Amino acid sequence: MPEPARQAVVDDAAGDVSLVVEEVVEAGALGERWGQPGGRGGGRSQPRPALGGGPGGQQRGAGQLTGEHPRPRTPTRPPVDAQVLGQPPPAPRTQQPEMVEDPSADHEVAAVAAEEHPHPVPASGGQVRVEGSRVDAVLLGLDDFGALEWRLVGGEIELTVETTIDKAWCRLCGVRALSKGRSTVMVRDIDAFGRRVQLRWRKRRWRCAEQLCAVKTWTETTDAIAARAVLTQRARVQACRRVGRDGHSVAAVARDLGVGWHTVMGAVIDVGTPLVDDPARTAGVRALGVDETSFLRAAPGRRSRFVTGLVDLRRSRLLDVVDGRAGSAVTCWFAGRNDAWLAAVECVALDPYRGYYNALVSGLDAPEVVVDAFHIVRLGNIMVDEVRRRVQQQTLGHRGHRDDPLYGIRRLLLTGEERLTPRGRERIRLGLAAGDRGDEVWYAWTIKEQLRAIYRAGEEPAAREALADFYDVACTADIPEADRLARTIRRWEDAVLAYYRSDGLSNARTEAVNGLMKKIKRVGHGFRNLHNYRLRLLLHCGGVAWQDQPAAKLRGRAPQIAA
Repeated sequence: MPEPARQAVVDDAAGDVSLVVEEVVEAGALGERWGQPGGRGGGRSQPRPALGGGPGGQQRGAGQLTGEHPRPRTPTRPPVDAQVLGQPPPAPRTQQPEMVEDPSADHEVAAVAAEEHPHPVPASGGQVRVEGSRVDAVLLGLDDFGALEWRLVGGEIELTVETTIDKAWCRLCGVRALSKGRSTVMVRDIDAFGRRVQLRWRKRRWRCAEQLCAVKTWTETTDAIAARAVLTQRARVQACRRVGRDGHSVAAVARDLGVGWHTVMGAVIDVGTPLVDDPARTAGVRALGVDETSFLRAAPGRRSRFVTGLVDLRRSRLLDVVDGRAGSAVTCWFAGRNDAWLAAVECVALDPYRGYYNALVSGLDAPEVVVDAFHIVRLGNIMVDEVRRRVQQQTLGHRGHRDDPLYGIRRLLLTGEERLTPRGRERIRLGLAAGDRGDEVWYAWTIKEQLRAIYRAGEEPAAREALADFYDVACTADIPEADRLARTIRRWEDAVLAYYRSDGLSNARTEAVNGLMKKIKRVGHGFRNLHNYRLRLLLHCGGVAWQDQPAAKLRGRAPQIAA
């Protein structure tokens, strides 16, 4: 096409677009078509034709912005191409994305886009009009960005984008900058429509028009894509969500995004650290649980390394992970809390370990300390096993074999008496009669059941009576293992009975959090960096407030009609 004729097409197309937009605004009711009564533009009998349209072509009207199909009309004048060149108009193309003109874009490109992409006809009943936003920008989901084109490259979507900002000023002298062209930057974005997405960002370059200014040139910046970043910000957030909330490994997320391990872990640190450091996450703790877990196993030249987890027992939330399993680790963590936080903790649950007990009593404002009931009963089971093994060695001279009477009932001895079947009770009676000549195993089993009776008493006075009976039976048995157990229970007697003063508080939720911690450790195939280990744990089970958009319910389930 000759240049003067092409320029005429451009000028006419630009005027046509601006005129149509003014008519839409003046119509007053976007749900009405041109020429219908009731609108302020109702005096017009026919709408202006779309660019590139012809007989039977698409019409520009307000109905297209509200999801209605415009009624076909005969255009009042031939389209721009036919008017200038005397050529028949091309066939209209429907269901194509609208190309909105960038004020700073080249006029020739804008005219070609207007000819090739007329307004689409949306589905009936659908609302596609967005107040004050470009449709392509809304679908892209990036503020101040617009999509130019897309193509498939190696099975991935390559989307060419650019910012809609066409003005800039020097940050030093304030003079309006001049354009110095564009450079292309490739970044990885989140997946779309089941495919990987790459953004080809046509990044603007600016130069200061002031000759004496020290700032010469610079490139535009945006919050959506950080400088020299290989991932968009929302891709970094998604990587942190997958590693933290979903518990995926860093290597798996890096493989899906096509980037390195350090790139994903850097995104997890940058995005996740403010989330775990939020004071609201650890506020309002009333019941605290403390327990230790293994961090690094022993190896040649290295001892086993443990960490202490602090858990909010009311919300099953991991508050923090500190190095070591001594009471000093808990004391140092309490030093970072204010007096109001420490005074709000009313009760704590822990295993029978003096290091934690001393730190909790000294660091908190007179809390109710409760020893976990599971671990107290477990001490009784350990005592029964120790007595059975000792009697086995004394009577038979070897450890338990399959046909040995005591070895055959080893699991039944650890089962609660109320859960034994008649057959199980008979097996215990026969096994003890055959292998327990001094009745030591029977005494140990009776002491264990009396210890369990403390937690079946129902209230504290009855529990005290059951505890007194436990002491009497242990003293009567005169078994070394039973005497040691009785001394341990006597030292923790007040914390054992606190079970009833705290409405049955236990460390069960702490153990549940320990299971999640071990899962993260298995997914990561072990950790050596305690900082990364702590961050991964807090993101997964620390009660982080993830900013997720809830999915809209597409359809409901109809109630079944009973016959």
